[in-house]
Amino acid sequence: MTETQSWRPKVIIFDLLTALLDSWTLWDASTPSGTATQGRPWRARYLEVTFGQGTYVPYEQLVHQAANDVGLPDSAPTKLLENWINLQPWPEVPRVLKQLRLQGYMLGVVTNCSIYLGRLACSRAGQFDAVVTAGESGFYKPAREAYQAILTAMDVEAEDVLFVAGSAGDVEGATNVGMKVVWHNRVGLAKKGDAVPLKEGRITLRSISAVLVSIGTDLGRLSSNEQELITSITSGGALVVAVTTGFTCDKFGRKLGIYFACVLFLIGTIIQAAAFSLAQMSVGRLLVGLVVGIAAMVFRLHIAELAPARYRGWMIVAENLCVAGGQFIEYAIGAGLTDAPNGWR
Repeated sequence: MTETQSWRPKVIIFDLLTALLDSWTLWDASTPSGTATQGRPWRARYLEVTFGQGTYVPYEQLVHQAANDVGLPDSAPTKLLENWINLQPWPEVPRVLKQLRLQGYMLGVVTNCSIYLGRLACSRAGQFDAVVTAGESGFYKPAREAYQAILTAMDVEAEDVLFVAGSAGDVEGATNVGMKVVWHNRVGLAKKGDAVPLKEGRITLRSISAVLVSIGTDLGRLSSNEQELITSITSGGALVVAVTTGFTCDKFGRKLGIYFACVLFLIGTIIQAAAFSLAQMSVGRLLVGLVVGIAAMVFRLHIAELAPARYRGWMIVAENLCVAGGQFIEYAIGAGLTDAPNGWR
């Protein structure tokens, strides 16, 4: 098991104005032409100014400065700030935040913004356990102090955080502080620096789950050894039963063994689906493992004893195809429910 697969964050922290909100559309609409032709250069210059600023100066001042640097009139930043309440989240964001919340994760935001505008923008994205603006921390990202402020507010260490970045500067800054980073590069920004995010692209619960693993915190925060126990106990149960099943089937018969395996499988499946602790899940997985061991022995033995010689081969093949086909359907259903709350159940 790799480090990333065994790691679990305590909190997930987001950039606001690019990772969660489609602020780019509002910037474009605030220019005289109302298009990205003027909006993109202005926003690019704004990112350069804010990420190069360091200590806090009034946010509105930097917005005006960036507009002046690219030759836009003062009416553009004025219009942008007046329409700040119209900021909208990316379409996928509300669903992702809701699902992460249902999985038990604390959520935070650190943003290069003034206190008032940051809080206003945050209200457009969703509810968070902690929000820290540049106006509150006294620093603009990627200064270490900006990230440290949200860590302090959420009472966590950097190594316990998954950071969802919106820009290349955030990828570099959060990585340098010691956070693991996923880059929601929704607008196709160019990479800068040497930092490499764990994932890059449109943010979905599936993309984050590739880092968090799909069971999330539904069974508590599992250690690497506990995850390995859940994975391996099924095989262990199958191994033990496969060795002894031949003797029990000779004594009680093949059909009784098959009936017993079916009932045991149903019980094990119900226990797993209803599990909310490591112990419950382990018991369910163990019972299913016992069934696997019984099935490996009894089903094929029963077919071999009952089927005429000319049908025996293809009947055993058909049984194997049914098992493999059932597994394929199981994986397909699991993939379809990956983004659903408790979808693994």
